[in-house]
Amino acid sequence: MLSKHVQLLAHHCGSMSGAVDSVEAEVAKTDQYSRRNNAVVLGIEYKKETETHDTLTGSVAEELSTSGVKVSPPDFSACHRNGTRVKTVTQKGKQIKLPPSITVCFHNTHKKDQVMNNYKNYTNGKPKPARVVQSLNNHYQSLKSSISNFCITYSNY
Repeated sequence: MLSKHVQLLAHHCGSMSGAVDSVEAEVAKTDQYSRRNNAVVLGIEYKKETETHDTLTGSVAEELSTSGVKVSPPDFSACHRNGTRVKTVTQKGKQIKLPPSITVCFHNTHKKDQVMNNYKNYTNGKPKPARVVQSLNNHYQSLKSSISNFCITYSNY
């Protein structure tokens, strides 16, 4: 009798495990969908003492407008720094200070898509001080990383 209950519980746990996997996949899809209007801006100078929300949104709008798409602070539903720590890295023997990234959420998907399609992260083959990238959740970031690694690995063949 007890073994029958154990088997029933084991079957129930297996079913629940499948349901949890399904829910986690749906959450990942929903999370990515909620970020469809987001972009991440890297490299905009951080002035801790003088930076306000207005100066930040103004700086971001000004930088994104270099794409040829007119962007102004009212185009954003949210704009914030991702932390306050300035990171120092060494590239080609030089110490470089990297300001915290900025997440921008546009009111309008079309406007965000225009900026993403027109903003150039490189000028004459050299990276610009500020760069714009698509906001991705961890699931899609790891997928993108895997694809990039695959492409790099097999680009020599």
